[in-house]
Amino acid sequence: MSNGKLYTSLVSKLSTEGADGPHVGRKVRGIGSIDVRAAKQTSDDLEAMIFFFEAETLDELESWPPPPSQGWSVSSGKGVITLQLLESRYRDVFLIMSDDICDLLVSSSSELDSLHLLHDRLGCWQSFMKLSGPEGLGRERSIGLYGELLVMRDLMIPQFGTRASVSGWRGFKKAPQDFQVPGFALEVKTTTASIPDRIHISNVQQLDNQGPGHMILTLVHLDRNESSGDGTLPEIVDELRTMLPDTELDLFNAGLIEVGYHDMHRDLYEHTYYVLKQRKHYEVVEDFPHITLEMIPEGVKSVKYSISIDACGPFELEEDALLELILRMESPAS
Repeated sequence: MSNGKLYTSLVSKLSTEGADGPHVGRKVRGIGSIDVRAAKQTSDDLEAMIFFFEAETLDELESWPPPPSQGWSVSSGKGVITLQLLESRYRDVFLIMSDDICDLLVSSSSELDSLHLLHDRLGCWQSFMKLSGPEGLGRERSIGLYGELLVMRDLMIPQFGTRASVSGWRGFKKAPQDFQVPGFALEVKTTTASIPDRIHISNVQQLDNQGPGHMILTLVHLDRNESSGDGTLPEIVDELRTMLPDTELDLFNAGLIEVGYHDMHRDLYEHTYYVLKQRKHYEVVEDFPHITLEMIPEGVKSVKYSISIDACGPFELEEDALLELILRMESPAS
């Protein structure tokens, strides 16, 4: 996702030979709000990013520190934060992440703003490592992401516009449903089963319709093959990028990172094609077969369940009817 090589163009030229101290480093040019150094650890040549700032600035950041991640550590002291690569097998991801962070900080307005941006983007990359890491997304997560992006392209953007659709995508918001806009929530379930007969619900909040507005469950039925189809995961990502203005594009790319997708893994996905076989929509109302939070006994910490697709039949909305429902709403501005 990085637009430049502000970090890697510097760190690749660093040498630790004969160096004193724990790191050698050079200042990253082009970032005016905070002092960022591309660095290497002298003991083992592993790359690092070091951030220098006024000591009291970090005290204003309520959400520090970011969540821990495999592959690198984040440590902070008086006026300094060190992002340190821990193992060489994570180097490719670390370098891409470091360029991405530098690009993000170019537009920051203050030290505090930079630290907020750093915290949030490290959270995205921590999620990326949890879901994908150096190996890329697995089969099921790739299928699920393709289904979400298909719904974004075909339904959400045409009805709600790019701003509401991208900012309402849970990719970077950790919301219970895949899409949330005022008065409307939509959860996408994607399957490649030859004859799907059930829908798996992994979190009881996904279909909790206790809030105001409409709740929709969309089942995307795909065929997956290695020869031809409607498109691949990288192709639909590229298509959506062309549809988005710069502000929404930045949000979209951050969301992709958080759900485990990055262009570094394109070759893993570009030979898997998908064909849309069917898309069904169900309105989740009181009688819909689902479990809500208020049904869960005290002390129960996790609930997963499956719904018979046949039992969802009475609640099905044809796509035209869903569009009519949306049109009757007060749609957010695009």
